[in-house]
Amino acid sequence: MTRYAESLVLLLAFGILHGQSLRDDMIELEKRVLWEAVKAKKMPLLKERIADDYMEVSDNGIFTKADVLETVPEIQVTDYSLTDFRTVALNKDAYVITYKVEQHWTYKGQPGPVHMFASSGWARRTGKWYVVFHQEITEAEK
Repeated sequence: MTRYAESLVLLLAFGILHGQSLRDDMIELEKRVLWEAVKAKKMPLLKERIADDYMEVSDNGIFTKADVLETVPEIQVTDYSLTDFRTVALNKDAYVITYKVEQHWTYKGQPGPVHMFASSGWARRTGKWYVVFHQEITEAEK
């Protein structure tokens, strides 16, 4: 193998591994900020990592960062499972994640839907990743 071919193989391998690493990092950030922080009521983390221009869409409407921060104390998450992650890097500073959710939770004592599909948009601003968009829709009964 020529030196050029060896260099090309190494660059391609690094790019694939770096892409996988970023994917893993973004999935971990999604879990930590949007799921663990809500479950554990980690309000400082939510305030820090939810963008000021954040929008959320659900079966119940469209919500802002302020709406979400006001709602979180009323949510009680017993358990959840996130599966079937799919990701798209839009560019070096924008990322989309989709996945399936199975969760057991209540809002003001009323149970919420168990099976959902979720997606989030993340943007890197001033070197930090912020969630700018999140959507959850209830999976149709089969």
